[in-house]
Amino acid sequence: MYSSIPQQLFLFAQRKNMKEIYFISPALPKVNCGVGDHVANIVSSIKKIKKNVSMNIITSKSDEINSSFENYGSSKFFKLKSWTVSRFVKLLIQLKKSKNSKIFHYQYPIRYPVLRSIFFRIIPLSLIMRIFIRKEDQIFITIHEYYKLSLLIRILKLIELYFSDRIFVVTTVDRNLLGKYFSDKIEFFQVGSNIKHDQQSNSTLPNESNKSIIFFGSIDPSKGIDCLSKVIDGLEHLSHRYTITMLGRFISYEYEQKFKDHFRDLIENDKIKLVDYIDNSEIGQFLQKFDIGLLPFSHGAAPNRSSLIALLCAGICVVTTYKKGVTPSYLEEGVNCILHEPDDAQGMIESISLLLDDENKLNAIKKNSKKLTKTFDWDIGARTIAKYYDKSL
Repeated sequence: MYSSIPQQLFLFAQRKNMKEIYFISPALPKVNCGVGDHVANIVSSIKKIKKNVSMNIITSKSDEINSSFENYGSSKFFKLKSWTVSRFVKLLIQLKKSKNSKIFHYQYPIRYPVLRSIFFRIIPLSLIMRIFIRKEDQIFITIHEYYKLSLLIRILKLIELYFSDRIFVVTTVDRNLLGKYFSDKIEFFQVGSNIKHDQQSNSTLPNESNKSIIFFGSIDPSKGIDCLSKVIDGLEHLSHRYTITMLGRFISYEYEQKFKDHFRDLIENDKIKLVDYIDNSEIGQFLQKFDIGLLPFSHGAAPNRSSLIALLCAGICVVTTYKKGVTPSYLEEGVNCILHEPDDAQGMIESISLLLDDENKLNAIKKNSKKLTKTFDWDIGARTIAKYYDKSL
């Protein structure tokens, strides 16, 4: 009985001096937001690597968020009913009472499943935190696809980043762009796969007599759907036997109707199958049933594209787009994928036609794409981030 007292005192002192990380992410799993899934995976990996930190999450009070995530390894879970400056400042003041070393690490951009005030949209979040947190506490930002922002938003984000202590980027093009201004505090890390590829699926297999092609992701113009439509039209003039599955959700009802009207006959004949997002526990095994992935991104295949990563990890031959400075070097044309310039519909038609005719080439690329799986281990990215936690705390 008495021998346990020193141990209790040790545990008390350990908790008192625990280093605190606060991940700020309005979206988490079950919200239709890839960055929200990113946060879930990176928090889980950091928890495995860092045993001496308290991982906390500041998020939204929304029914869209998976309620089971509250016990997803986080020490504390703060849910804001709405994202207003006053509500956020109250939370910062509350957290300031703890004298433990803190890092506030938030993501941009991310979907907000609850209301945001106009002031919250305009005032840089890092500036708000800099005013209301302790001087010794740190601010980390992970920014996704800065290069796609408009000129005005880019300028505003530079102000945001100025008040941060460490900047993480998930694309090499962002590293090059932002490195001009923040070379001493920017770091790239490779994101992992948001999909579990070792879980069983109850979903129906594609027709085994035909080769199967899949598009995976949000169905909107930025994903190159106009180019994809041209590819499908071109393939229809050839004599190949194949099916196309569109696994994803349309950006709007109007866009969905336009797509369905254009491909009415193919949809009615079950040559094009429309599948809404299925349960995350089943997607990994479901994807492995396909031969070719068609992802004609308008801006080129970037290293943070979760749909691309998922198809590569599933061992699918991905036909996608290349853009200098954007597309990662581990994507090798004709080795582990097929690369074309954005909007090169004719080139994609010819490549897919060749793959449908040449099973040996198709299988060789599928085998090599599967080898990339180890590149998308979340623990690798978590270690990159965690080493800066060590330096800062």
